Amino acid sequence: MEDPGTEPTPDEMVARVHIVTENHQCLAAAAVTDEDVKVLVVLDTGAATSLVGKGFIRKRENKGLGPIKIQEIPSKFKILGVSSENPIKCKGLTEFGLKFEGGAEETLRFKALVVPDWEGDVIISWNALDMLGINFTRDRNSGRTTHVNLEKVRVTVPILNNTIGS
Repeated sequence: MEDPGTEPTPDEMVARVHIVTENHQCLAAAAVTDEDVKVLVVLDTGAATSLVGKGFIRKRENKGLGPIKIQEIPSKFKILGVSSENPIKCKGLTEFGLKFEGGAEETLRFKALVVPDWEGDVIISWNALDMLGINFTRDRNSGRTTHVNLEKVRVTVPILNNTIGS
């Protein structure tokens, strides 16, 4: 599927990711990987799949860690809607641990598609968030989300206040 206007071939799949923002603010949280790499995690209730991008890969390299371990997947994936409407390639699947800053001491394990053409660090998808029992704490005055609660693992994650472009 080299041309975004064409249908995928039988050995390609396309996953569309929507980063839905309110006033250009994503639900973003700070976390540290199981390899002690600080990352920005977008908790994306509109994403079909979890992703790691160029930011995650660069931060690992800057710490002197070896190449990210990538498991091949049976179909070729291209991701739409992350950086633009143009599809970007997926290199495969990786697994990593995250400990959310301001949350519990527990490290949570995630699997995500590796998308090195996306500039960000990590997107956690709706499926992963739903399996963790996501719900929200909102400020009574503004109505804005202040924390994401992952009920099944008893983790409360404070939402960062900085603005992220979609």
